[in-house]
Amino acid sequence: MSDLPIPRTEIRSRLKKIEGQVRGIHDMVEQERQCIDIMVQLAAVKGALETVAGLVLRNYASICTESPGNQDTDTGAKLARAVAIWIGGKS
Repeated sequence: MSDLPIPRTEIRSRLKKIEGQVRGIHDMVEQERQCIDIMVQLAAVKGALETVAGLVLRNYASICTESPGNQDTDTGAKLARAVAIWIGGKS
């Protein structure tokens, strides 16, 4: 599985950055910084997570469609489930 569209190293790197952002937000709360400043940082983390989720989903789609013996309906169902999990629907 080394031939993924998005290398795992890139995903891990992005997650490490997000981890740092979240620690920064924690510090901002501890320092009682302005709510608007905290919200700006939370929005940035939310956007970064959305990006990573899209990259992971892209890899997942690649795995599903390239797996030997996969049927189209099975692949569609797997992808639909992954998307539903992310958007908060029933899985």
